[in-house]
Amino acid sequence: MDRISQVLSVYWDVPGRSLAANNRATVDQKDKIKALVGDRMQSLRKAKGLTQGELSERVGISDKYLSNVECGRENPTLDTLLGVAAALGVPIWEFFAIQEASLSDVDKVKTAQSLLKKAAPKDVDIVLRLLREIGIKP
Repeated sequence: MDRISQVLSVYWDVPGRSLAANNRATVDQKDKIKALVGDRMQSLRKAKGLTQGELSERVGISDKYLSNVECGRENPTLDTLLGVAAALGVPIWEFFAIQEASLSDVDKVKTAQSLLKKAAPKDVDIVLRLLREIGIKP
């Protein structure tokens, strides 16, 4: 199992929820994921020096659809992700290689602490499980 699959499996496998519930993200989670993937797609497109029109033409989709995907308003199909990845010359997993903006280690800790203080207890439990899964022990 690759690292992305491991992380996602930990995130979605929440004790106390039914198997069906574990396999479905909430609407809010889906919206966040769509926005992150869209942002990443836009970043990769711009890094290649392409306009939305140029990329959408290469992929065979409308530029309006591509714009909506990049803005997180549309849920791209697997075919769309594969087509865009091929047109950009990147592996499909690049859309999921989301990285935090460059922060110092101190700022990263402060940001994590601030986010955890605001998080619901069940979300804190998910974060703790994720940290244990990647080898960070309390």
